[in-house]
Amino acid sequence: TGGGNMATELNNKPFVVGSLGVARGGDINVSNDAQFFITKKDSQFLNGQYTNFGIVTSGMDVVNKIQIGDKILGITLLP
Repeated sequence: TGGGNMATELNNKPFVVGSLGVARGGDINVSNDAQFFITKKDSQFLNGQYTNFGIVTSGMDVVNKIQIGDKILGITLLP
């Protein structure tokens, strides 16, 4: 939960392993401005349905350890 609403901006980037997508509810025209997801496997079925805004360039081993129920306890930004 959380976040507000923003207009969905679909693109042609395919949802491959490590893609970053913007979460949304049932209305394809409205996306969440504070929630995202990372694909852990090829997810071409998401193409044209969600905004793909990036890809994991390193640390996919960490992504693969994420499980349902895990919580982010803190974030460290590196220069």
